[in-house]
This record gives sequence, C-alpha cells and structure tokens, in this order.
Amino acid sequence: MLRDPLTRWSGRFPYDVLAPAGITPESTLQEVRDVSFELMAAGRMTAEVRRAWDELRSLPRRLLVDFLLYPVDLPAEIAAARDGIEADLRRWGEAPDPSAWLEVAWDDLLLLEAELGNLPGGPEEVPYPEPLESAFDSALSMLGDGFGEFDR
Repeated sequence: MLRDPLTRWSGRFPYDVLAPAGITPESTLQEVRDVSFELMAAGRMTAEVRRAWDELRSLPRRLLVDFLLYPVDLPAEIAAARDGIEADLRRWGEAPDPSAWLEVAWDDLLLLEAELGNLPGGPEEVPYPEPLESAFDSALSMLGDGFGEFDR
C-alpha cells in the first residue's frame, strides 16, 4: 500500500510514525492495539507516537487513514516497468516503419478532400481570406485622417 503523495496530514502520517514498531496497513486492529504495550515497555510512547496510535486504533479514524492509501503490487509493477524499458531498448536501433506514416497522411488527405468537396462551390473554389491590413495601417485608420500629418 502506498500513500497518495499529495496527502496533507496534521503532523506525521500515522503509519510512518508506527512503522518502526512493525505497524503497516496490513496490520490487524488487534495488532495495532497491542503494540502500545511494546512501545511503553521500550519507552518509545512519545506524544507523537500516542497520537498516531490513537488514530489507528479507532476503526472510523483508521478507515479514514486507509482511504488515502492505494493498493499497489510493487514487485509486479517493477517487473512490468523493467520489461517495458527492455522492450524500448531493443527497439532503439530499429528504423521506424514509414508505411504507417503514409497511411495516416493518406487518411488525412482523403478527409481534407471530403471536406473540400462539401463546400458550396466544390474544391475548385476554395474560399481564401482577404489580405489583412498591416497592424500599423489599421492603428492609423482608427486614430483619424489628421493624425500623422505635420505642419511644415
């Protein structure tokens, strides 16, 4: 079980505090309750440890803590990641297949042709936008005719 890395908790996360005592998300509620005796006998029942123990010994509070954990099979995930990396490394020197790119380009061309064929005048009369005025000309036209004229 892994904790969500974005989890915010007041103080340290309870499982992190009780990990040295062997308490994990897989520990039973009875194991959590019994660990207090071991902690007191070893002199490790500090205020922080007591707060973490209180949060995990109560079933409703423990359910809230456990809600923030994700079940992850780390050995399986690591093996899958390693297999993926090895497969990528084997393909490293291989040239890509250009026929796949040609198929995509051909499909795009057919789509474009179909779209142009649906225009009112057909593909021969593709409407092009009128040339735009330069930004300077449009700014001057907004200021009026007399702007930019100087007395001599």
